[in-house]
Amino acid sequence: MAGTRQVNEEQTFAGPQVFSQGVTVSGTLTLGGSPLTAGLIDGTASDIQPSPGTRAAGSVGMAADSGHVHGSPPAFAPGGLTGATSASRYAGATTGGPPSTGTFSTGDWIIAYETAFACTWICVSGGTPGTWFCPAASSPELYKEPFIASSTTPPLAVTSYRANGTSTVSPGSGTAMYSSVPLVKGQVISNLSLLSLGGETGGSHCWVALADTGAVVRAVSADNTGATFWAGNTAKTLSLSTGGPYTVPATGLYLCVFGMTATGMATFVGGNNLGTGEAGWGSGLAACGTAGSIGAPPSTGTTLTLSASATANLKFVLS
Repeated sequence: MAGTRQVNEEQTFAGPQVFSQGVTVSGTLTLGGSPLTAGLIDGTASDIQPSPGTRAAGSVGMAADSGHVHGSPPAFAPGGLTGATSASRYAGATTGGPPSTGTFSTGDWIIAYETAFACTWICVSGGTPGTWFCPAASSPELYKEPFIASSTTPPLAVTSYRANGTSTVSPGSGTAMYSSVPLVKGQVISNLSLLSLGGETGGSHCWVALADTGAVVRAVSADNTGATFWAGNTAKTLSLSTGGPYTVPATGLYLCVFGMTATGMATFVGGNNLGTGEAGWGSGLAACGTAGSIGAPPSTGTTLTLSASATANLKFVLS
């Protein structure tokens, strides 16, 4: 049927019809016959789900054979694999770290493309966006560390491993000290822990902080002002109460900072003293040193003044 023809009343077409131009329907089009072939129009939004390379969700009015798509597949629950029958699902990828939006189920896993490498994140507790764990963010070496302050949770990172936590560090009163630590995007740092060897007397300030790659303080603990906060041979965990728990925004090198003011300073476990020149290792940041004269805890957003020192290698445990 070539050309244009206006139909103002009900029409019944018997037999095959060929239309050489588009047909506009202003009322209701009823298609009969069995079976229905090309031309079936989808009128339900709820069964149209997004899928790569097909129609977007809710594409009502599209021909079913070109626009109708299925929803996301359910979680894969393997059968017959003894010992590994829990549901699991590959949920996609990110450009770094776990998903920050969306709803996921326990057992989902994604690939995160970091700046220099890729790693796998696993959803260990379903939700929006759920709780995620990355094995690459917790090196097996960390599990050789003792659990700090009766914690049942392994550490997320350390500034020096147990094998080289052998030196004694004596901070100067009122002089902040720092040690660098590599962290992975998406890690959540809530606490910093230290181990004292000798106790303090006359203490007036004691705090810890976490600074970013620009030496800007991002999270800090409360100020502990007790005269004998540290006893000898004592492990203590200080919570990052302001700005924390801190979610690492990008994979890179960060700074653990410790400040203390006392008439008699405590001593602490440290990593091996660095050799000549070694204090300068690490992405433009020295591995350890002092961070300025600071009494009370600095505010978040404060930029620290760093000075490298090969003998200031305090051992921090992050959790």
